[in-house]
Amino acid sequence: MTDDDAVRLRRSNSVAQGPFAQDPFARGRLVRGRLGRIVGAYLAACLVAAVVLPILFLIGDMVAGRSLAIRAGDWLVLPAGLFVVTVVAAAPFATLAIVLTEGFRLAAPIPYLAAGGVIGLGVEVVVHWLPVLKPDVQPADIVIYGIVAVVGMLAGFAYWLIAVRHRRIAAAR
Repeated sequence: MTDDDAVRLRRSNSVAQGPFAQDPFARGRLVRGRLGRIVGAYLAACLVAAVVLPILFLIGDMVAGRSLAIRAGDWLVLPAGLFVVTVVAAAPFATLAIVLTEGFRLAAPIPYLAAGGVIGLGVEVVVHWLPVLKPDVQPADIVIYGIVAVVGMLAGFAYWLIAVRHRRIAAAR
């Protein structure tokens, strides 16, 4: 084998030719690349929502002068349960938002903040109004919707920080 054949063989093995030259499944690039970043950012946004929501409700209880309903041991259980509920309940709303924002290649944080607020409200409506979960629940007041919208916006910002911000930095280079 000559040096030219070795170079040609190395080049043909490292870069695929033809219509499948940019195969996203090659060597696990799909998981490590864009899709992995999107899934990781979605899970991190759900974690942010699950941690921040009890804190905001606790602050609201303290401001209103109500007794603290959360015991010390519940600080581990409550965010874990909220994380699971948020991952499941936000999935349809977040999927739509992710498809739209990725499709339009939006890089500014404002659409992600708005989408996070809408997703937070959507999750609150789904969880609050489903009779399977809480059959005797009264409609939530505007304060709860406001808190959930703010938490959704924080989660949308966390998603933007992880999944999108690096695109803006790479484009500026």
